[in-house]
Amino acid sequence: LYNHKNSLIVFDEDFKSIKHLKLNMIYSSDFEKDISKNYKIPYKKKTKSHTIELSFKKLKNKKYSISYFVSELKGVLKTKTYTSNISSKQSLFISKSILGKNSKKGNFDFNKPFYKNISNDLKINEVKILLTEKEKFFLKKMSSS
Repeated sequence: LYNHKNSLIVFDEDFKSIKHLKLNMIYSSDFEKDISKNYKIPYKKKTKSHTIELSFKKLKNKKYSISYFVSELKGVLKTKTYTSNISSKQSLFISKSILGKNSKKGNFDFNKPFYKNISNDLKINEVKILLTEKEKFFLKKMSSS
């Protein structure tokens, strides 16, 4: 249903570890029928491509830790009245790693917003979440309502 055109794996032979991984999945499947959950509107959806990229950095203990993660999905949605190209991109950049310190909260829950997964044991001034101007405007609008 898809191929891995232009995918990439960079391997560190000295440490026998993956340093960088990019999976570029190009889909060849046709449209699938679906119904929206909230308004019960029938539509068709098609995934065109999905790219996942992971990069790792070497720590002082000579082990690798994730440096960043990017996932980008492109597709098409069709209803009776319109056709829309869609794109969704999530990025996670890790700027600081503390050796030997684990999150008390446990696993990351991808069904929750990112900020709700930040452990309470981390100082709030250590955590930075960058928002787009559109996201800032939305939050400002919601807080004034």
